[in-house]
Amino acid sequence: MKIKVVTWFDDGCLLGKKFQPTNIQRCEEFGYQYIHSQERQCEFLSPHWERIPLIRENLDETDYIIWLDGDAYLTGKPIPEIKAELTVSLDVDRENNTNWRVNSGAFILKNCDWAIEFLSVWLNLGPQGSEDYAMHEKIHHGHRVRFHDQGALRYMILNNLCFIKNHIDIKTYGVLQNFRDESAFVAHKPGIYRREK
Repeated sequence: MKIKVVTWFDDGCLLGKKFQPTNIQRCEEFGYQYIHSQERQCEFLSPHWERIPLIRENLDETDYIIWLDGDAYLTGKPIPEIKAELTVSLDVDRENNTNWRVNSGAFILKNCDWAIEFLSVWLNLGPQGSEDYAMHEKIHHGHRVRFHDQGALRYMILNNLCFIKNHIDIKTYGVLQNFRDESAFVAHKPGIYRREK
């Protein structure tokens, strides 16, 4: 399989710079292509949304894209079994919650026609793209994840947009990614510097 590991972070992401050598090394070990960008394409949205156009432009000439947030890195563990076009994980310690509580800090997307539609609908849920989604964010999340692409992905699952429930494999927390250690395929360290301070 041809696999690209895609990430977006700018100079303000200290963990992105710290983890980049590890991700480059792991990609060389596994035969993945590593792609990093800090170019802004969604000026009207927060930087979280930059992943979507970046993934879309890199779908060509690959079988799968592995998305990594800037504060995440490949641990060297084998890639999890891929059962659907989109592979995500439940949010931390959410095993007993409904399956809309996913975390998009690391996910795997198959190159297929559905993926193109999925990315387009996801991006269009940005604050300027959907009043319904903006209201959903206000009611369910307040300001914590307002204008956040992860909230939009959860909204897609809740409302089965693009028939996403037929195309998604939601892994138990700790299989695809782990916030605490390197036991999963991806180690994800959001907020580590805030905790240290």
